[in-house]
Amino acid sequence: MAKITYDPPKVIATSSFGDPETNLNVDELRVVALSFNRQKGYETTQGTAILSVTVEHPASGWVHTVIYQDAQALAYIKAINSANFSAIPLDQRLLEKLVADGKLPSGTIVTA
Repeated sequence: MAKITYDPPKVIATSSFGDPETNLNVDELRVVALSFNRQKGYETTQGTAILSVTVEHPASGWVHTVIYQDAQALAYIKAINSANFSAIPLDQRLLEKLVADGKLPSGTIVTA
């Protein structure tokens, strides 16, 4: 299982709807969910697709979900479908993509 680690820990502002913002010292994140949907009833307003990746900070249980939509989601789904996971595991590829897209701060990606 791949994870991204931060040394020193990154301070991330967290909040839930209606809750005050709090800061969390994050030393690692792991991918805990991947979902994509191209089903007609779940299309976005532009009519294509949704892909989401959820990461978790294991020590606190805090989760963060990144959502890709439409052409960006379709391109990501196509890349996943054609990837060789025997060379680089899916969760490692997901973390690399989230960092490359600026969705997560850069850190050290390690596999266990």
